[in-house]
Amino acid sequence: MHKDFNEWFLEAGIQLNENQLNSRWAGIVKISDNISKEDVINLVKIFYSIPISEDLTDRYAKTFVEIDATFSRKNKRELSILAGATLAHIAGTDADHCSFIELLVRAALFGNRAPALSSIYTTIEQIMLDDMILIRESSDETQESIEDSQSKELLALLNTPDIPWGPNISQTLAQYVQSADKIFAKLKKRVDEMEKSAGIHFEDSQLLWWLTGGYSKDLQCAYNNLEKSTACLVVGKEAAELVDNFPGPSSIEGVLMRMIENCKEPNMNIDFVDVVSAINIEWKAQYIKTYSTPGLTDLLPISAALAYSENTKLTSEWVHKYTIEAHVTANEIKCLPYQYALQMFFEVLAHKCYSNYEE
Repeated sequence: MHKDFNEWFLEAGIQLNENQLNSRWAGIVKISDNISKEDVINLVKIFYSIPISEDLTDRYAKTFVEIDATFSRKNKRELSILAGATLAHIAGTDADHCSFIELLVRAALFGNRAPALSSIYTTIEQIMLDDMILIRESSDETQESIEDSQSKELLALLNTPDIPWGPNISQTLAQYVQSADKIFAKLKKRVDEMEKSAGIHFEDSQLLWWLTGGYSKDLQCAYNNLEKSTACLVVGKEAAELVDNFPGPSSIEGVLMRMIENCKEPNMNIDFVDVVSAINIEWKAQYIKTYSTPGLTDLLPISAALAYSENTKLTSEWVHKYTIEAHVTANEIKCLPYQYALQMFFEVLAHKCYSNYEE
């Protein structure tokens, strides 16, 4: 059980006895043992109080009812806390699912959209930050040496003149084969680690060359020719497309800030609606074509706004519909350009992580 599990409920104004806590945690473990990427998406939606179908909500609640018959399916507040706790548990214990959960929980937070409990969000965010640091640090770790202690013994025995094939040779040969198996396993692990490390170093060099060049591949021009309002989403997307090791580098915020500084206009808050309206039409269409996944896009505020704003003549048309359906009040959002870039970075990474998801 997570050390803060009871505290999360108390913070939400829900008091549970020890048996109830144990049964709730048993339900979380059961859900975590058989999780899919669609389940992750639905859990994040529940955590952010974004409506999903009653069938999906009932299926999630059923797990807890089966363990504790007194559990109420109608308690939406408790369900949202349990969804967040489930996400935190998986993010902290399951290497196969953690990055997608971390990126999706982070990318879903935008504007006035808020999670069910900020302390659960903070827990998941900290896990993501730790993973960002660890993936870079582990690539530079000193590797243990690989030694073969059986070869000399076997060769000495085989080179002994006129020695008959007997138990000693058979036993030594068997020990050698066992030792060789262990060595091959270590070699495979070492090669895998070296490939991963090389990939990370290549990724970092690509980001540095992109930052040094200050050139937009998508728009085919230098960033210093673009205004911040026009460039910020492009900056986030292009950076994310250079990253394949999830959840990305811990230094990415600084990288995006430096690239945004190349652009024209003062560094000041910009209305979200103005950012979406300022984006290049062809670029928007290509983005929607590349990063459009039913169910997932609903959770990603900027991606959803681009989709809502396509093929609309009046800004008010998409803003009204977006505010109602995406649960983000578009007209109230003002952010610095690098914050839009960072948000776009995490949204594109979430899309990429979804596409690479192995279940």
